[in-house]
Amino acid sequence: MLGWGGYVLITYCFNNIIYRDFIDFAIKALYIFLFGLSFSHLFKATIDKLGIFNKRFIYQIAYLSVLIVLFSAVGTYVWMLALIETNVWSIEELKKTQPDLFFYQVYVYNLFPILLTLSGWVLIYFLVHYVEDIRKQEQEKAVCKYQMLELEAKALRAQMNPHFIYNCMTSIKALIQNDEKARSIEYLTAFSKLIRVLFQNSDKRQISLH
Repeated sequence: MLGWGGYVLITYCFNNIIYRDFIDFAIKALYIFLFGLSFSHLFKATIDKLGIFNKRFIYQIAYLSVLIVLFSAVGTYVWMLALIETNVWSIEELKKTQPDLFFYQVYVYNLFPILLTLSGWVLIYFLVHYVEDIRKQEQEKAVCKYQMLELEAKALRAQMNPHFIYNCMTSIKALIQNDEKARSIEYLTAFSKLIRVLFQNSDKRQISLH
């Protein structure tokens, strides 16, 4: 709405400066705004329906070029027909000043600016899509990187150093062999608590220092 509104405003100002047509062109400007808005939404819906941005780059350019020409040709005709049918624009009035003027000449005259305008709109939409796509990819990369780090941390918390386990078991064995039952039971109890706490916290993102 902002894009087409700005375009119509600029067109209206230039038309007033050149032709001093303040009232008649205001209605035409409204038609430009309404048709531009509806056709650009229809264009976007067509792009999404055909999945053009999912194709290879060269095919994207080809499809968009064909659609630009097609939509410009149809849009110009529909816009002119609507102006004529609603008596906003009269071809007969033009023929009075220019007797040799034909409909197709007026059509081609109006087709060129519409073709340029729609091409500009598609270019902006194309660039915005790619910027959003790149931003989305960066966000997905960041999320994947975070998830990977989280999984690595989880894996590290879920496992204990084999040397540490071996040393613990060896120490408990030595206490038992030395007939230090009380110390061996205390050591074994502490070791079992450590293992239980480790498993309990293996799926947590944050673990308190306590």
